[in-house]
Amino acid sequence: MGWTLNGVQFLYGAAATTVDSDGNNVAWVCPCGAPVLLIYQRGRRGSSAARPATCRCGGRYYLDPPYGSQPEPPRGQMRTPAAQMTIR
Repeated sequence: MGWTLNGVQFLYGAAATTVDSDGNNVAWVCPCGAPVLLIYQRGRRGSSAARPATCRCGGRYYLDPPYGSQPEPPRGQMRTPAAQMTIR
């Protein structure tokens, strides 16, 4: 796994939002107040519109740019997929 979300700025809508990221995992608080885990890895929840993370309130969220929009870095060469990502 070559992607890391550490140091990426996150937006929700047009506003900056606070997340806790570790490697390719992002924990975020839904507007309803519940935690949501998004995983930037092929086929995992929150990785794309086709695989959204679902909140207990029913909200469905994913990271943009989605996983797979560019080639993954080689193993051991960690890189951010974008300087800024949007939670959609």
